[in-house]
Amino acid sequence: MTPNTLFRNLALSLAASALLSACTTAPMLPDTEFKPPKLTLIGHASLPHRMDYKGTVVGGLSGIDYDAASGTYYLLSDDRSDHSPSRFYTATIALTTNRIDTPQLQSVTMLKKPDGRLFGDRKTDLHVADPEGIRYLPATKTFIWTSEGDKARLVQPFLREARLDGSHVRELPLLDMFNMQKGNAGPRDNLAFEGVTLNPDGKTLWLGMEAARYEDGEDPSVTSGGGPARLTLMDLASGTSLKQVAYMLDKIPQAPVPATGFADNGVPEILALDAHRLLVLERAYMQGVGNSLRLYLVDTRSGSFRECRSYETPAATCRAAARVGRAGTERRWSGSACFMPVAASPFKSANPYALDTIVRASESRRIMASQDIFDERGVKLWAKDQPISRSLHERLLERKLRRPLESCLRAVDGINSVRLRQAFEEFVDSSHPLAAMVRP
Repeated sequence: MTPNTLFRNLALSLAASALLSACTTAPMLPDTEFKPPKLTLIGHASLPHRMDYKGTVVGGLSGIDYDAASGTYYLLSDDRSDHSPSRFYTATIALTTNRIDTPQLQSVTMLKKPDGRLFGDRKTDLHVADPEGIRYLPATKTFIWTSEGDKARLVQPFLREARLDGSHVRELPLLDMFNMQKGNAGPRDNLAFEGVTLNPDGKTLWLGMEAARYEDGEDPSVTSGGGPARLTLMDLASGTSLKQVAYMLDKIPQAPVPATGFADNGVPEILALDAHRLLVLERAYMQGVGNSLRLYLVDTRSGSFRECRSYETPAATCRAAARVGRAGTERRWSGSACFMPVAASPFKSANPYALDTIVRASESRRIMASQDIFDERGVKLWAKDQPISRSLHERLLERKLRRPLESCLRAVDGINSVRLRQAFEEFVDSSHPLAAMVRP
């Protein structure tokens, strides 16, 4: 069992107790009335390693959802059919305000392909599934589930609807940008669709990437959060993609031990509180150090964020960091037009992705403050003519600025109007074949 799988088991137990006890979806409230949910860790529960249940190996439980009408929990295994065919379990979990009991499994159901067959393992099945997220649909008594695909075999990720007997209902259309591709393009392996959540209206859903596509940026590291994880709002009936939000991840909280060891960070789960606000769970694993869980409240309308109180268990089990999450820029489109890659745009709240790009550029170019940089309260954060450095990143990350950041910077050796005119005049006077076409 990989560190990721072990962590998912841990995250499941913690997230289930915290999210389901403290947070429920609700009608949209005015911003003046909305209060961040109170988060209290009431405990955690676990199942034995490699537990056998009706001839299947229980483990890698990556997704969980609850049907309040029947009191049933649905648990999705992320086993790529290596131990048993792709499957989900039902369970009952006794949950109170101060205790969570061990889940009591009630049944196991195999997921089926569109042709009715079961999924095979990676050696025998060209269309192997990597199940990750699950959401029950009360209106139809069906559920939707996600698969991350398999990059090595170019198996595409998907979002499907299934009946409670595991039979296939339909597959929702996805944007081409999510297609698995050869080389450094498209989603990374095992970092595609993880989180999925229904909005309270039951008509739309959010589909979340675990981390950035290659085109959107780097993997998270101990020095940078890397590129954004895309959250896509979709119409449930038609599968039409309505908009996307670029969610900026934290950097990995600590270096692994040894320094060359494995470490990662990503978004394994999301939960809609109302039409615009999401709870986003970030999880990191650091070899030789442990795990980090952070739960953030994000408003998808404005890129704003609030901190949801973090929680902590003994260090040997989990390390929780009280950091504030960031939601990035938002783009909309109509018809079949693609969402464009995230780009830097005018911002008064420092966009972490763009800010990190500026700081990295300053390592090879001279970028200076063209004026004093103040926050909205008038506190001076950076002096005029002071070179941009990594410390600016930390100083601006959680501040709202008086003026857009890009209007306060200049590249010392960059292009300006004087240099541009000089270069143009030199070109016009040259013997280049095109020069005659632009001469007066």
